Amino acid sequence: MPPILPLLRESLPDHLRHSAWPREIYARWLGRGRPDRSAAALERHLLAYAQSESPGRLAALSGGLRPVLDQPIGPEAVPTPRRPDISRTLMVKAPGPDGEKGVLLSYFEYNWSRLLHGVADYPDFCRRYTVVHLPSWSPTDYRVLARLLRRSPADQPLYLQPANHREREKLSRFHPRMRLVAGLACDWVHPGHFDPLPWDQRDIDLLVVANWAPFKRHWELFHTLARLPRDLRVVCVGQPDSGKTLDDIRRLQREFGAPQDIDYRQSIPIDQVTALQCRARVSALFSRWEGGCVAAVEALMAGSVLALRDDARIGSRAHVNAETGVTFLRKNAPARLLQALETGPALRPREWAIEHIAADRTLARINDALRADALASGQPWTVDLAPVCYRPYLTYTDPADYGRFAPAAAELHQRYPATFPANWLERARG
Repeated sequence: MPPILPLLRESLPDHLRHSAWPREIYARWLGRGRPDRSAAALERHLLAYAQSESPGRLAALSGGLRPVLDQPIGPEAVPTPRRPDISRTLMVKAPGPDGEKGVLLSYFEYNWSRLLHGVADYPDFCRRYTVVHLPSWSPTDYRVLARLLRRSPADQPLYLQPANHREREKLSRFHPRMRLVAGLACDWVHPGHFDPLPWDQRDIDLLVVANWAPFKRHWELFHTLARLPRDLRVVCVGQPDSGKTLDDIRRLQREFGAPQDIDYRQSIPIDQVTALQCRARVSALFSRWEGGCVAAVEALMAGSVLALRDDARIGSRAHVNAETGVTFLRKNAPARLLQALETGPALRPREWAIEHIAADRTLARINDALRADALASGQPWTVDLAPVCYRPYLTYTDPADYGRFAPAAAELHQRYPATFPANWLERARG
């Protein structure tokens, strides 16, 4: 018998949280009135835009927002972030002679706010640097996007790599200056960091790499495991998040009656995570909504079969296909995971990932777009972007680039010491 009370406790709020109609009702209420009547009204309309999925409502909201987003604002209009110093941001091109612009990659929305707040001459900064924004969630924070549009020069595009392809049209509709580059914000994993084991040498049947936060939905993992063999070899890797600890996860396992002897690993270094991924036959995620999910791309690079919910609002859901993995819903999850274990040897997840979403391919696509835009606008482009990847956050593929970019990084530190601390390049790694 399934554990009825825990299942109802977890599944009913989950269903409401992921249903479209409550969000649309909320968006309709938030989008009342006109966005230009007050700062609070503007914030409401931006939240409504983030919540809504209705094409008609998005068109109406964007039409009302457009005149406001075309009005510039000063630094005083940007809320003060809890921390001023930037992180998870990397220079991939230094400014050059004759006005050749540098390029920064900036991951996580809170870092965009830190840039806006800490760089008082942000329009001038944008004439020296192009920032490619990498969101951590979908939908991204449209309030920050609005401030970026209003603080940056009106003749320059705002570059963003979406966390989910499903948000591309919504982002494009937001404002004509939105310039969406190819790929997803999770597609920055380098295959060279992985040494996959052959299928018959992999000793982990199911690996789950997910922090302990509720949105990772470990309860559904355990509900699924309760219907799978007791001797299934399962490893869960995570860390405390959103007030949830490993004790909470173990309690969920007991409540749902998952009989496996699960090997829990908490807050381990990235090299240990990679080693586990290279030993795993199947890597599964039970989230229904998040950002791109780098762990899913890492699993593919490790040669692990990827299993995600079929209805997952996760960017890397786009990477699950006949060559890489399986999708499932709660009712058929056990059967689909067993199918993945059975058919896994015939799949080619690593090969597909290297061909389509490896970090060097992502970089090349962005490099081509930025170079074409620069040349079309009459700006010089003589140096290409430096190769980077996630490990687990932004880092240079060639460690020598830390030294190569040190002078330009030091100049940013001298100009904006609170925003760019002395070691800001090194801090990008985490």
